[in-house]
Amino acid sequence: MNCVLCGGGVEKKVVDEEIKVFNDHFLLKMETEVCKNCGERYYAEGQIDELIHLKKRLEKEKTGCHEVGKVYQMSS
Repeated sequence: MNCVLCGGGVEKKVVDEEIKVFNDHFLLKMETEVCKNCGERYYAEGQIDELIHLKKRLEKEKTGCHEVGKVYQMSS
């Protein structure tokens, strides 16, 4: 398979997918196809539905998660 954006080759990689819920950010490691040239991601059937379902669950409760850092906002 070649990337539809740049024509580069695509390979399976484990990526950090970020899910934003209100002011919280959750990182989920998942395997997906990624263009070696431009980084465009190609998700297998059902992966996007899985991410949407997980986001809805996280909006209700944050079970199974642990804090790994903090985000700070600075004024200019």
